[in-house]
Amino acid sequence: MPNQLTIISANPLGVISVIGDDAQSFLQGQSTPDLRRLGVDHCVFGAFCNAQGRVIANGWFQRMEEGFRLVISRDLIALVIKRLKMYALRAKVVINDESDASPLWLIKGNQADLSCAWKIEGPMGLNLVAANSALLPSDAHFLHGEAFQLSLIQAGIPLVSEKTRERFIPHMLSMDVLGGLSFDKGCYTGQEIVTRTQFLGKVKRTLHRLACDDNIHPESGSPVKASSSEEPVGELFSWSLMPGGGGAGLAVIRNEAVEEIPLQIEGYPVEVSSVAGD
Repeated sequence: MPNQLTIISANPLGVISVIGDDAQSFLQGQSTPDLRRLGVDHCVFGAFCNAQGRVIANGWFQRMEEGFRLVISRDLIALVIKRLKMYALRAKVVINDESDASPLWLIKGNQADLSCAWKIEGPMGLNLVAANSALLPSDAHFLHGEAFQLSLIQAGIPLVSEKTRERFIPHMLSMDVLGGLSFDKGCYTGQEIVTRTQFLGKVKRTLHRLACDDNIHPESGSPVKASSSEEPVGELFSWSLMPGGGGAGLAVIRNEAVEEIPLQIEGYPVEVSSVAGD
């Protein structure tokens, strides 16, 4: 069935709610997107950065009637909540962990009859829903395990986790391509570095998609090397095995290295393509 509903467990994700009169102004000063441009239920893929412009966490920012819903890596929920509360001061906001309120799913295919608590239409055609599993259609095609990570890789979405936080500036993760960076919204943490990179700097390392025919499973942070000299030219961001064999991943690599030399991970050759060019 060509348009069969496919439902993929998104258990690696968690949810933070930021509600209150000052929710927009507060988050506006903490994150990379311009939240003033979001209508109710609309979404942008944004980030929180440290003072050096490195991404602490990124994910889906959705406006609600009473504030915002943030969907990020579950293993960063406590860290981000602690950070937000530290900067909230006298802002009229309430920040809560909503990760266990309802299971999260990535949805592909015909969603006309899907019942859910809420839905996010994200970038690159990846839609998320919060729904009790008992309410999901029994005839849908359900996927678990590495299917969620593989879906992110195939879409070119680099979801920062505990293993990759504060390692990359947003441009290295192609977040300018994903639409999660604003360069005219005013000040936010890390804004000076991000804006300078956009207008004055040249990004020497960017996000690329990798593919390998061998069944390897390297860890995030593993070096991507030149096959000829074994010189490290980048590092692996994420990796997943493919159902039919082999693997795929995302990596931050020096741009000139991609153009000139074959690359490898753990001694195995990998094919490389640009995410930004999709």
